[in-house]
Amino acid sequence: MYLRVLLFVNIYRISVPPIVLGKGKPLFEDLKNHLNLKLIKKNVFKSGVAQLIYESERTIE
Repeated sequence: MYLRVLLFVNIYRISVPPIVLGKGKPLFEDLKNHLNLKLIKKNVFKSGVAQLIYESERTIE
């Protein structure tokens, strides 16, 4: 079910704060198939937050 929902998403906007947390936590923890994403734009704000914008290429492996 989770993979089906991911296949309907065209654009992913991920904001990354400038903080080191150690191990971190995966964004897509239960993902069993590879998603082909293409970075189409990036923004860095005065606060240091980086916004990464990806487009789905609609194929899975």
